[in-house]
Amino acid sequence: MVEAEIARLAALVKRSRCQLVDAIETLADGFVLYDEDDRLVLCNDRYRDLYALSAAALVPGARFEDILRYGLERGQYADAVGREEAWLAERLRAHRQPASTIEQRLSSGRYLRIIERTTPDGGRVGLRIDITELQQQKQRLADIIAGTNIGTWEWNVQTGETRFNERWAEIIGLTLADLSPTTIETWKRYCHPEDLARSTAALERHFAGEAPFYECEVRMRHEAGHWVWVLDRGRVASWTPDGQPEWMSGTHQDISRQKATEAELAASTDRLDQLLGSAPALLYAADAKTWQPTFVSGNCLEFFGYTAAEILALPTWWSDHLHPEDRQQAIAEATAWFAAGAPEALRHSYRLRRADGRYVWVEDQLRALRDAAGEITELVGSHIDITERKRLEQSLEAEHAFLDRIMATSVSAIVVLDEAGAILFANTEAERVLGIDARRIGGRHDDDPAWRITGGDGEPLAASALPFARVMASGRAVEDVRHEIEWPDGTRRILSVNAAPLPASPDSTARVVCSVTDITDRITAEKTLHRQEALLRGLFELCPVGIALNDYATGKFLDVNAALLAPTGYTKEEFLELSYFDVTPEEYHRLEVAERESLARHGRYGPFEKTYRRKDGSRYPVLLNGIMIEDQDGTPLIWSIIEDISERKANEARMLLDAHHDHLTGLANRRLFGDRLASATERARRSRNPGAVLMLDLDHFKPINDSLGHAAGDAILIEAARRLVACTRKTDTVARFGGDEFVILLDNIGAAADVGAIARKMQEALLQPFHVEGKGVRLGLTIGICRFPDDSDEPEQIVRFADTAMYTAKRSGRNAIQFHAPERHDPPLAIQGRPLAARETAAREAPTREAVQTATDRSG
Repeated sequence: MVEAEIARLAALVKRSRCQLVDAIETLADGFVLYDEDDRLVLCNDRYRDLYALSAAALVPGARFEDILRYGLERGQYADAVGREEAWLAERLRAHRQPASTIEQRLSSGRYLRIIERTTPDGGRVGLRIDITELQQQKQRLADIIAGTNIGTWEWNVQTGETRFNERWAEIIGLTLADLSPTTIETWKRYCHPEDLARSTAALERHFAGEAPFYECEVRMRHEAGHWVWVLDRGRVASWTPDGQPEWMSGTHQDISRQKATEAELAASTDRLDQLLGSAPALLYAADAKTWQPTFVSGNCLEFFGYTAAEILALPTWWSDHLHPEDRQQAIAEATAWFAAGAPEALRHSYRLRRADGRYVWVEDQLRALRDAAGEITELVGSHIDITERKRLEQSLEAEHAFLDRIMATSVSAIVVLDEAGAILFANTEAERVLGIDARRIGGRHDDDPAWRITGGDGEPLAASALPFARVMASGRAVEDVRHEIEWPDGTRRILSVNAAPLPASPDSTARVVCSVTDITDRITAEKTLHRQEALLRGLFELCPVGIALNDYATGKFLDVNAALLAPTGYTKEEFLELSYFDVTPEEYHRLEVAERESLARHGRYGPFEKTYRRKDGSRYPVLLNGIMIEDQDGTPLIWSIIEDISERKANEARMLLDAHHDHLTGLANRRLFGDRLASATERARRSRNPGAVLMLDLDHFKPINDSLGHAAGDAILIEAARRLVACTRKTDTVARFGGDEFVILLDNIGAAADVGAIARKMQEALLQPFHVEGKGVRLGLTIGICRFPDDSDEPEQIVRFADTAMYTAKRSGRNAIQFHAPERHDPPLAIQGRPLAARETAAREAPTREAVQTATDRSG
């Protein structure tokens, strides 16, 4: 009996070992197992295929280090060439870690991901995954994006998360490391304030579906201090379930120097779980007739959160745990495979539900075991967790889509050529620039006679002078190579071409990438500008407005007309001895510098105002506009229109007094308040003297105004204004923006407690009865507060923050005070600790109880 039981157990062990070996052979990846002495126990055929040069050394009992040296002697490891001993030391170090994941390049050209784990008995188990195709795909993507030479960005509109490439940062003289971490605030920080509003408006048009793309020309501040013009283009890539924009992607192109940028695509790595406890694969066996699982390896708890006993107890565990979207196809594939006689291993992937409800992607490889008669006796297979691999594939698909969007939104035509100059790829913009649709552009050569290519002088251009030939001959990039081509309709166009070489690759025939821009309209505009300058000079003496011609470098007046001389007191001879610095007061020096920079960048300046000094030393105001031209020698000159605006200024001064005060209360109006707030914030920026803006709203004023009449309402507003002024200092500004909306500027006030005290004082003042037509009316006062420069140092934003705080206070019950504090959620302040309900009770006891109650009821 004992011997029979021993024989039965031995047969069971042998059968289990055969099942394990068969299951390992079903793996698509190389599998290897070493014992505690680092000697080879077993490996599958896929492992031998990957390490073909070491196959002779892969015998049970061989030491890991000896196998490595055997491969080194035969040049198997491409990464080890020229540094064999150092490479061997690094590889052994990684091998001895409890767990390691590394990548390895073989001399056969394959790239492998090596995953190794220590087994509970001290051995070592590992997988070798062939990632050659992924590496090649990533390299091809990186080469194409690098060739476009443009900056790229992605932005999550909902969270503010951003992703920039290195060229994006390089455009402004920085690196991504300098900018990290990045958010949408990074973009706002470097964008010119005047352009940010236009950019926001363009984004809103795109979000609303009014424009297929977002496009805006903006200035970005370079690290060196100057501004770089950038063409910003993009498109929403995904939307939230409620229809809001989510992810958006696009490009930045430096259009001030017509350059493209290099882009980098990030690489992702996949990880697989352990096999047989430490190995990253789950092995199983099933009955050939019922498909009920008969064996599951012990690591199933890590894979699916179920024990082996729980899985074996459920005959339909597999079908029950298939993802609903995958169930029909997975079962159909398995059924068809079995019905066809299971001729070879079945390999398919699907999602299975874990015990915690999550789904994981698995790659299932199933093989049939047969008896001597060829009948299927058992099914064995393996599950590998490929969730990360799927994510990587999806990421790669997203990167392909991202590249497609870059190509679609690029302002330049992108053309890729092979080593013979034939066009392999052209984006949508290339169709427009080259005048040919995509179906006819492929395969054409860069020197195709149909282009009728000529140089700037109109003479035919030799093929060797074209950008493609120059790049192939030198191996270096060329920039702004200009020539003319002819469209099929006979139209001649002037092109500017940037071209760069692509690294040779056995997986790609692409050799040169070109960025092509149609500059015909720009050249035409420049010629038109020269004609306009000539016309300006012809009308010079007849113009009733002052005109001057100055040397750009020295500012010296070279010519002036009579209209300019009239108010100066100078003769023409005397004036031509002067420069514009001589007639401009010193306080305008910084403004002059800024306008000269505008001339240098854009070829024009103004309009801007300053004063000129007359010969007798007195001053008069002028309005200036100007353009930059060049004389025949290329010397830069300035044509300026200089208008004497003395009479206009006198009229403006008379109107200014009437324009700055509210007609009803006599308080400052919105314009005067804005001027004083701008001055206060400027002082705060220079001296750090803080201040605050209070946005006030009379609670339930409208129903009171409606019930008692507008005359009574005006009387209340006048008295309210008087009380508010009485609560402030002489240095403060009380303004009325309209209706019952008042705004207070507290200049040079320190602690928030001081601001709160003044606000509570105002509330107390307005809670005193207002006597109108023999009736007493009490009003509540809701106040929103923004402090500067702590909360903001931009006037418009300060007022907006105060307004937002006021509406926050209203939502919490009115007659409250709320400071702007976006990072906190403080409740509105009570009035000196006195409950609001008690104050409203006191208000209802006023003589006009019925009128006030009626007004309150109407307000809701």
